[in-house]
Amino acid sequence: MIQLENINKIYPGNVQHAINSLNMTINEGEFCTFVGPSGCGKTTTLRMINRLDIPDSGEVYIQGQPLSSADIIQVRRKIGFVMQSPALFPHRTVAENIATVPRLLGWDKRAISRRIDELVALMSLNPLVLKRYPHQLSGGQQSRVSIARALAADPPILLMDEPFAAIDPVVRDRLQGELLALQARLHKTIILVTHDINEAIRLGDRIAIFREGGHLGQFDTPDNILSWPASDFVRDFIGPEPNLKRLGMMRVGDLPRRDVPVFTHGEPTSSDPNLLHGQRALVLDAEGRPQHWQENGQQLPVRIAKESDSLRHVYSALLDVPQGVLVRVTAAGHYAGAVDSALRADAAAFADGAAVTGDGHAAYRRNACTVHRLARAVRPADFPERGAVYHPVAGAVYSAATLDRTVSYHGGMQKLPADVLESGRALGYTRFGRFIEVELFLILPALFAGLRIASVTLADHWGGDLGIWHRFGEHLYYVLVSLLLGALIAQPLGILLGYWRRGAFFAINLFNIGQAFPSLGIILLCIMLLGFNDVPVFIALVALAIPPMLTNTYVGISHADQTLCDAAKAMGMTPLQSLIRVRIPLAMPLIFAGIRTSLLQLIATAVVAAYAGLDGLGRFLIDGLGQRDYPQVIAGSVNACAQHNIKERRVMMMKNWLTTASKGFRLTLLAAGLASVGFAAHAETVTIGGANYSEQTILANIYASALKQQGIEVKTRLNLGNREIIIPALKSGELDVVPEYLGALLNYYHGGSKATTEQEVSAELQQALPADLALLKPSSAASITAWGVREETAKKYNLKTLSDLAKVAPELVVGGPPEVATRALGLPGLERVYGIKFKSFKSLDIGGPLSRLALNSGKIDVATLVSTQGDLLKEKWVVLEDDKHEQPAQNLVPLVHKGAVSPKVEDVLNDISAKLTTKDLIQLNKLVDVDHKDPAKVADQWVKEKLAAK
Repeated sequence: MIQLENINKIYPGNVQHAINSLNMTINEGEFCTFVGPSGCGKTTTLRMINRLDIPDSGEVYIQGQPLSSADIIQVRRKIGFVMQSPALFPHRTVAENIATVPRLLGWDKRAISRRIDELVALMSLNPLVLKRYPHQLSGGQQSRVSIARALAADPPILLMDEPFAAIDPVVRDRLQGELLALQARLHKTIILVTHDINEAIRLGDRIAIFREGGHLGQFDTPDNILSWPASDFVRDFIGPEPNLKRLGMMRVGDLPRRDVPVFTHGEPTSSDPNLLHGQRALVLDAEGRPQHWQENGQQLPVRIAKESDSLRHVYSALLDVPQGVLVRVTAAGHYAGAVDSALRADAAAFADGAAVTGDGHAAYRRNACTVHRLARAVRPADFPERGAVYHPVAGAVYSAATLDRTVSYHGGMQKLPADVLESGRALGYTRFGRFIEVELFLILPALFAGLRIASVTLADHWGGDLGIWHRFGEHLYYVLVSLLLGALIAQPLGILLGYWRRGAFFAINLFNIGQAFPSLGIILLCIMLLGFNDVPVFIALVALAIPPMLTNTYVGISHADQTLCDAAKAMGMTPLQSLIRVRIPLAMPLIFAGIRTSLLQLIATAVVAAYAGLDGLGRFLIDGLGQRDYPQVIAGSVNACAQHNIKERRVMMMKNWLTTASKGFRLTLLAAGLASVGFAAHAETVTIGGANYSEQTILANIYASALKQQGIEVKTRLNLGNREIIIPALKSGELDVVPEYLGALLNYYHGGSKATTEQEVSAELQQALPADLALLKPSSAASITAWGVREETAKKYNLKTLSDLAKVAPELVVGGPPEVATRALGLPGLERVYGIKFKSFKSLDIGGPLSRLALNSGKIDVATLVSTQGDLLKEKWVVLEDDKHEQPAQNLVPLVHKGAVSPKVEDVLNDISAKLTTKDLIQLNKLVDVDHKDPAKVADQWVKEKLAAK
């Protein structure tokens, strides 16, 4: 079927062979596994069979045809390829992903639909997932879909590159069993690459063990490799306890059936002959499923062994079963016999019988030989009911708890919850239209709101050619025409440069040099060259629109996910098909981000262009300033207000627009060039922000670590600065969660508040917060703003309290973050409560490295600190007591964007607040600021110690 003759491969820049003189023949219908250390040539060999990599010398044959002279596109369409990651196209639904190769082959829609239904049933997928997108699936579901896609055109060959590497052990074990069952039905020629020798032994009819330098160490059946390793390398790679590995090769279903007394539930137990003389019997329900043991009038629990379970697990389970018997069941849960201490004899009889029948199936012969050996290797042993036991084959001591977990785990009693992500909060990653955010429609709500406000004083500016409506139409026309012309130039050029990667440096930098010139200078230069009319202005606007679109398109095309591009190539897509169906859709986030950037730049530049005679909203600014007609200036400023509103409301508005809009409407918007794209995170993605000092970084990382522990995708945006940056970002939806402090937040919204206790502050803050923000449960941990001086300064002026500081403050320089100079709880609060006026103020940070350096070096005399910062334990500073209680309660509290976090996220954050203490904060800050530990690792450790996984 597949033959590799004297294959050699050395990658450019390497001296060592990736593949060295490889010769191998893989038979039709054989399941072959490639295993070995990293960099030994496993994946390279697999890719050569699909011609994704080309050998330097040698030849690969498929059904006798050399690949070097074959139509490789057609060959690839007859080979299923499962990449190391699922490599599902994120812009396509599950059904569209599965249908990729049939569509390439020209199947009609009905045939494709029937095939999809067959594969859904074959791969045990829920039909509901067909309309979902890859990001809405769990890891196990994605792997199943990836295999279904590879099997869609019913190829005779299936290549699999570590398909289960990134999946948790429970799902991996299940998928391995499903793959074996699949092969038993389909009899494909399968080659699977893995790093796991146990996986290779379980799945493969033959195993190829590669070693470094691309050499083939041994290519043989699992049993022969375990029994007679070809070299010390192979022996070391297999590892200890080969007998234990052999146990995993044999399934319960391969053993001869052994029955126990049974009766159907509901029959008279007293007259049942199976119960005479105190004999134990198994009670079945009407459908033949085991219910319990019946013995001496008592009901005893049943432990089961599925026919798909390995003997390794069954041996372990038998050691901890009080009845000494496991009930054997089918995949549907029906009674199929029993497994007891006679297993050893059954295995020997089966092995002997298999040798006589001479069954030709490779896996059957291998298992028969294995069990024959094991049956003679296992010495007789009693099966104790409880406690630690010695496993005769494994050569190890197992505790009862370990055995309980093993039976539960392999008995199918643990179920992987379906990772079906809700789509209410996000649009997901779909086709072009589903990415569209229409900036024009985002502008309109704010624009009309601004116009309503302006209309009070601008009654004379509504009608006529000089009115607001007319100016708005002109401005919109200039922007959209310039954007469309720029897109017609930038997009094809960017796609061409990104795909061929020739001349990109020259073209992109030429446009970027032009972009570096001031926009007004470019407009005036064009007017000087082409005359005073609209044409030079349009040329200037188009020139300014091109660079962001060109650069983003080039980067999006040239840096498309190589795994997905390889997957497209492996399926047999031509270069043009790969470009249109894969690269361009994958590049859409960057392409439309460039369009959005150009759109915003054009909106602003078109205002400035009024200086060069262009009409539009900019005329209100230019004419109004010249005439001192301030209502006109207000009208012109409405445009800037609209631009700001784009950032504030784009996510929530576009969810409503695009969720209800038809596909045709979205594509029309795309063709008109009125759109820009944003990729919203899926429903379980949370963006966490934090200010620019250690404690905030630690807290943000604690939130992130705890959420990740619960399987929630998290993004962090740290060191963002002060609340003047963070709060608007939270309100706009760019952030979902930030750690905050009750008193400081109340001061931000209500500087004149008299509240001091936690309850008073919380109550006032709930009233003061905007409608789109919400507080979660406050923590007992608190961190207040403090004021510190060096020890020598404290001794010199006898400073212990802030009241003491008031006497000498005019001689001292204070340092802190910029906002402390204006906030009520900063310097104005000190002046109000204590009468403190400093000599001068230096803008630094709050208790951060700048303040530490300035205070220790004498550049400042008083530093704005945080009461929980860890270096207070190390530095020779004196924190002055707030003897008049100027600071209100500063309990830590998560502040969230309403509707942006699910109840599950809220529960996690509230759990953090409940567990976090002020002592914890001080210690965490010390680890980062004094011991110089990584904040993320410090946070992970706290979460591991304080929060139990749920």
